[in-house]
Amino acid sequence: MSLRLGVLVGVIVAAPLLAGGMEGQRTALREAVAAFGPEATRVEQLGPAGSDLTAAAALGRIEAALAAGDMAAANHAWREANVIARRQRGWQPMIEVGNAALRIGDVAGTRQGFDAKARDAYLVALVRARRDGSATGIRQVAEAFAALGDTETADLLQRFTARADAAQGTVEPRSPSARSVLGATP
Repeated sequence: MSLRLGVLVGVIVAAPLLAGGMEGQRTALREAVAAFGPEATRVEQLGPAGSDLTAAAALGRIEAALAAGDMAAANHAWREANVIARRQRGWQPMIEVGNAALRIGDVAGTRQGFDAKARDAYLVALVRARRDGSATGIRQVAEAFAALGDTETADLLQRFTARADAAQGTVEPRSPSARSVLGATP
């Protein structure tokens, strides 16, 4: 994360505490966008909050761009999908956005930068799945982290869902990776 982006994120996160709720956050965001110029307004250019474009449609654009070999269009469609998925409340679109980042990296021949984009999307999905109380969502996030090669995070999340299953009376973990963490046979 660049220093400028870090400062922007810090302003957005701290604004509600310092300036009084959501209106304070909006004001701080407007001021930060004005201070950082075009670099900070890229998200604004992707369309209004009420845009008819869905995350699924943007993800479809990614696949079409990749099939055509147009990496610039794939990256633009990924940014659109990311913005749209973040505006939604569910965890599923964020997992799909993370998976799409990895797909773009694979087609580009380098996952440099794309792993970080996927990780960020997966973390948002994890927070949302936890908020929704979705063990399925947390399992899918664990599997996504495993695909990234982050087995430590994947194992931690699988153990968390295994304990939640045990507390709810579910005898067998539902995913193969959870079974392997617990040493159970499929």
